[in-house]
Amino acid sequence: MFQAANNIDPGKLTITEPIKYEVPNNPCFRQYIRHKGGKLLLHTAKFHMQDIVIRDHGTFVSTLVPVEGWLRAQLNVIEQFACQNVTIPVTVTNNKQTGRLYKPLFRNGNMYITISHWCSVLKLNRETGTYDSVSLTEMTGKGVYYMTIEVPYIYIGNHKTGESFSVTLRVVEMYFEPEAVASPLIQLTSTPTNPEMVGRHWQAQQQQKQQQQQVQERSV
Repeated sequence: MFQAANNIDPGKLTITEPIKYEVPNNPCFRQYIRHKGGKLLLHTAKFHMQDIVIRDHGTFVSTLVPVEGWLRAQLNVIEQFACQNVTIPVTVTNNKQTGRLYKPLFRNGNMYITISHWCSVLKLNRETGTYDSVSLTEMTGKGVYYMTIEVPYIYIGNHKTGESFSVTLRVVEMYFEPEAVASPLIQLTSTPTNPEMVGRHWQAQQQQKQQQQQVQERSV
């Protein structure tokens, strides 16, 4: 379940030895990162959007996440740790001379982050006040969004842009609070009144008053 954001303690970050993964024509490795002995998780702040942005890449999908302020500062800590502690096996060769080994995370205010295949997608049910598990297709509309991002490992291998390693991010929890829909205004309309009927009713009242006055005068 979603938790309050806590700063990463660099002294509590640990990393495994490189673990080889067999990928055709591209030998690659992973170095898993742990924080305080467990998964390294980042919890975004709540952000309001007209609609969530999803990009289909064929074999996976990603979502656009605002990355600034506190979240950007935590990612900076992770990137620094990765660059200082990565172990690049000699079998990983870089055919492109880019002048750098590390492929940095995107530096714009927003970043597309892969949605994990097992991501929990939860939508607030305003009638019950609880979160219902929904499909990604139901995660749409105007409202408040927030997410949990996991930083599982450093990917080590030949990158298309020439680098040798990068930090992997993936969204593992998505929360959506739809904007409350205002109740439709009920317009009260009066029934059109027939002017002729009003005139007749007024005349009848006046005649009744005159008759009452005449009776009172006769009795005096």
